[in-house]
Amino acid sequence: MQRHAIALLVWALATGCCDTGAHAPATGTDVVDSDETDSPDTSTGEDVAASDSAGTDAEGPVLTRVDGGILPAPPRIWFESTQVSLCSVAPPVCENDLCAVLPTPVGGYVEVHHVDADGGLWISTAAGTYRLYGDGWTRVDSRRVAVGFTAGGVAFGWSLDEGKHSHLLRSDGGGAFAPVEGAPGDGVGTVFGTSPTDLWVGYVNTNPWPTPVEVPLYHWDGLAWTVQSTVWNGSFTDGWAASSARAWVTRGSPQLLGEEELLVWDGVGWQPEEVGLSVLRARSGADLWALGPKRVGLYHSDGAGWTLASDEALRALALTDDGAAWTWRVGDDGLTLARWSTGDWSSLPELDAPFTTSMVGCGDAVWLGGGPGLAVASPTGLCGVGAADALVVEAGGQRFASWTDRARNRGVIGRWVDGAWEGTVLRPRAQWRFLPPGASEPMALVHAWDDDSTAARSVAAVLRWSAGGWVQAHDLGVDFVPNDACAGSAGSSWVAGAYRRMSGHWVGRLVRFGGGESPEVTLFEAPVDFLGAVAETGDGDVWVVGHEVRGSDNLFEELETVHHVWRWHAEAWSHVMQSSSSVATDVSSWDVVAGAADDVWLMGPGVPRWQAGVWTRHCPEVLTGARVAHVLGVDDVVVGGDFGLLRFDGETWRRVLDADIFALQALADGSYLVRTDRGVLEGPLPAAGEVVCATSDPAPAR
Repeated sequence: MQRHAIALLVWALATGCCDTGAHAPATGTDVVDSDETDSPDTSTGEDVAASDSAGTDAEGPVLTRVDGGILPAPPRIWFESTQVSLCSVAPPVCENDLCAVLPTPVGGYVEVHHVDADGGLWISTAAGTYRLYGDGWTRVDSRRVAVGFTAGGVAFGWSLDEGKHSHLLRSDGGGAFAPVEGAPGDGVGTVFGTSPTDLWVGYVNTNPWPTPVEVPLYHWDGLAWTVQSTVWNGSFTDGWAASSARAWVTRGSPQLLGEEELLVWDGVGWQPEEVGLSVLRARSGADLWALGPKRVGLYHSDGAGWTLASDEALRALALTDDGAAWTWRVGDDGLTLARWSTGDWSSLPELDAPFTTSMVGCGDAVWLGGGPGLAVASPTGLCGVGAADALVVEAGGQRFASWTDRARNRGVIGRWVDGAWEGTVLRPRAQWRFLPPGASEPMALVHAWDDDSTAARSVAAVLRWSAGGWVQAHDLGVDFVPNDACAGSAGSSWVAGAYRRMSGHWVGRLVRFGGGESPEVTLFEAPVDFLGAVAETGDGDVWVVGHEVRGSDNLFEELETVHHVWRWHAEAWSHVMQSSSSVATDVSSWDVVAGAADDVWLMGPGVPRWQAGVWTRHCPEVLTGARVAHVLGVDDVVVGGDFGLLRFDGETWRRVLDADIFALQALADGSYLVRTDRGVLEGPLPAAGEVVCATSDPAPAR
């Protein structure tokens, strides 16, 4: 289930991320662009379905990997069993607004760092450092590590946690990163070289005081570390080595007045080559590229000297194997992704989303990192990359999924027809969609940002599948922000969110709507400011996670955020939990999973369980990163996270799948879809596995 903290709303309003186009009315059916229905190219090569054993259930079928029929077709390597280099296959072809979707390990901010010689893509996220290669993602480390250089299965980088440039780190054979013994101290800013015994490490100025300090550039020859260059109060930021006798590095210092200086290594020492060049990229010693003074101008070198290729204001730089250079051109209307080839520019459509922080080339495609996640661009188009918002929802005998065209900030609702996805593109700025699992008929909740020329406003609507298309069944109005939705009893559905009053204050709101062509809609105000996750037990009881902001109008008084779990029962609210240090410091992002009446689980540290009026915690030393869960029956629940997929039988927790679990979805035939770091798996859930812990006497939740 999806939740979005109000901080995102504040950020959206403050930064103007919402489009400023013409105002679209909140009523009618224009939430959906019905004339933009297309079928994406789902061809992924031969034999895309690869069988993969998972779990330990020896008595029946186990989960198997499935093909692109479960998610919109990703690059063909995603579901192949062989280890194929990412750079050896054609990038996804993007047509119209329907692009291939590559499930990423986690959502949110992504930094793209490096593509190694094998074609593996290295990224870092808030959840750690990952490598994409062959048939899926591998989580290498729980920290955010900037990978700068790889050779012979060894990766070098430095931690970015807490915004610090840390000690030099090394990962051997895909294992976790560890400090390099004997390496110089903290402050690594760049790592490059030709081998693990020909390594250059440049540092950045970490001295908080104005006292002058020398920042070093070290070299490792396999035997000793030696200082080969320094800069006063500056930083070494980018480097590349063609051989042990030829390398380049950029350095900046206050003396250069905001510009940088390019140095060249001649095998004996570092010599100044060009002032003002920065963001160095290279394919060989005779094919180097850099941005010009203060990021103005694209420069090229054949190894003998630098020439101006294009006089443009630019941001970031990446090279691809087809001889092109990719960058962001700065114009009056913002940034445009552009490709420089054969002496001329070609530009891709302007992006709504901020894919501007990092980029690396691979084959003839370029990977982009940023706030919305990942994107991949090729000469034929641009694809937003990210996980589907719902794996698959089955309703009315049909399969639906929703995903995001992150490049253009548009939502897509897809229907599986004859072995391919047919997608209905939502109108611009429609970002958050929900297809409530378990609904008796295909229904969707869509949410978008509108603009009335004075302030960005939230628009929400309920859609219903009818006569081969989506129609608007109910307008939830403006200033209502939905955060989660679930199916309810008797064909109804529930939506939890927050409503902004005319005064500017927020109030939590619970919405119930029925099925049919004219669903009855009932609104309930909550006793807190915001509602997040929602679930119904099946007997009409509704459980929600919410929070309130306490404080006064005094700007100098710190506000207090208090998180709660509430229950809507018999047309009245009852309070069942308030966050405390014994449970968690913040339950705002928790999911709520309802089983039977008076039996509810929360996705948080120790997965608190409400049973017979008492909260208890289970296996807290293991279940700290719980993301998803599903109640199969009384005392039979599965919980997934970075610890794998665990199944509880009332007394014992067993690991039935050893993988990083990101999503879990029940299907109508009793099987499940599980999205893992190894791809999407489908089948019955295993019952047997190694014992993780016994919980005959659960710890109290508070």
